[in-house]
Amino acid sequence: SDDGYDRKEGEIMQHAKAAAQLHNSGRVKEAYAALDKAEESFRAAAAIRPKDPQAFITIATTMLNSQRFDSAIKYWKQAASLVPEGHLREWIRGRERWSAYGKVSTKRDRVYSQGQGNLTQA
Repeated sequence: SDDGYDRKEGEIMQHAKAAAQLHNSGRVKEAYAALDKAEESFRAAAAIRPKDPQAFITIATTMLNSQRFDSAIKYWKQAASLVPEGHLREWIRGRERWSAYGKVSTKRDRVYSQGQGNLTQA
């Protein structure tokens, strides 16, 4: 039955793609607005089917690709809680770890960006 879930889940990807294109063209404020719309579509999808992990995986991927690591980690954790033990959960846990690594790496890169890195800050 068409409960609107697939349409909302698809909108997450559409907004994510728009955000990437806007960001790449230097329109950062508009890119953030598109990411907010992606999260709105996610919330609508999750409200329709709260136990379906696909929207959680899609928004987690969107947040990871946008370097919103804290949000990505939160959504990966929620997605993992919705799937049984097995390959998919292990993949999701791997993406969660990758998001945590990304957070640490970008912080380190900012500390070292001027060639004046402070090891205690990294």
